[in-house]
Amino acid sequence: MSYRKVGCMIFMTLAASVSFSKTTNDELNEIVTNRIVWCETKDQAMGWVRRATEKLHVSNADIADSLTRFISTNADARDGTSRSQACEMAIMVFADLAGPAQIQSLSRLAERGTNMISRTAFFYFYTHETSDQAVHLAERLFDKPEIPSHYKGEVWRAVKYVNMHQKRDAAYTNAVVAFARRQLERGCDLNACDTLLLKMDKRYEASDLRKLVLRMKANKDGRRNRGKEAVR
Repeated sequence: MSYRKVGCMIFMTLAASVSFSKTTNDELNEIVTNRIVWCETKDQAMGWVRRATEKLHVSNADIADSLTRFISTNADARDGTSRSQACEMAIMVFADLAGPAQIQSLSRLAERGTNMISRTAFFYFYTHETSDQAVHLAERLFDKPEIPSHYKGEVWRAVKYVNMHQKRDAAYTNAVVAFARRQLERGCDLNACDTLLLKMDKRYEASDLRKLVLRMKANKDGRRNRGKEAVR
């Protein structure tokens, strides 16, 4: 089965029953596919969203459903292409319009590939999903051996972005702390996890785990310095 077909199957949300005419549906799809997704800025795209709701009397959920169809059709687009850029805009707008059930489709899309569209889906799912399910998605991505390092770097950027700009409940905080501790125990992402835990876990600074991390960082720096000296 092609990636495109898989993307179509896993991304389609539980669409609400369409309560408007086929003509209205066609007009909505035209605004989405010919206007919204091709805007250069999100502000411009949201302007077209407002026009659609006022002119066609459709809901945000209706527009989100139309956006899912565009995204699922273009989920295989190569990075840097106009299709990929349009799909990224569609995801950005979709994340602001989608309800709790609809937003889950971004999680599935994030796990199905490694292209820019999947990475964009991860970022907008992570920053819009306020429960610990966001952290569990990050964990699953880190556990996949086929996920490239640049994707994992974008996962960390999303985690740090939320910690800096958004408030989450205790379940989310505990999940992030557990995630960072597991990464440290694996010897991975030392600097990112160390910084995160110092901020989020008061017990961490004086813990045996922190002492181990400092030793690992010192050993890593020592090897790097010896390598530089050998090159001279």
